[in-house]
Amino acid sequence: MVPMCETKEQAMQIVESAKYPSKSYPNGFRGTGAMFAPAAFNLTGREYLLNANSNVMIFVQIESRKGVENVEEIAKVDGIDMLFIGPNDLASSLGYVAFDHATTPEVQQATQRILDATLAAGKYAGHFALDAATAAQRYEQGFHFVNCGADIVALTSQMSAEIRKVKDLTTKNLAYNAANGSGSENGVKRLDGRGNGSVDAVKLY
Repeated sequence: MVPMCETKEQAMQIVESAKYPSKSYPNGFRGTGAMFAPAAFNLTGREYLLNANSNVMIFVQIESRKGVENVEEIAKVDGIDMLFIGPNDLASSLGYVAFDHATTPEVQQATQRILDATLAAGKYAGHFALDAATAAQRYEQGFHFVNCGADIVALTSQMSAEIRKVKDLTTKNLAYNAANGSGSENGVKRLDGRGNGSVDAVKLY
């Protein structure tokens, strides 16, 4: 997936960069030296080289005004498999607040234009989504590929939920201790030391 594709010429260069030189792609100039891709698929270098041009999918992201203006030509470029919409950057490029893309008519009109051009060219259409409801909506609209969520969003949501649980549990524990005469008013619970008669202090929040 390559971000911010804006012209047919850029799309053609992206394809050439992702394809090994071959009869089908004489202008391909992907380097054959790196062995990371073959290793990832448990193939020898030769096995990967002979099949990569047919098996590697190429996505370009349409996420700017210029990209929308040229989307029909971009979609027709041989070797481009999917056009994927980045709605936040698209909204910004069109002059709107990025996170208002779903409720901004011009952004949605541009989205439909990208989808129509992609389908007319017989390519796959993709769209970014942060939740299941939005993903389902885009699927119903005609998109073939819709991601659901993002790593940083998932991590933030999960950790925020756990922190709320910790705060709730510690608050309940402190209230219980105060009501039953154990623990101090500042939230420090004192424990008798073991073996040496010392006293330890454990801060609960």
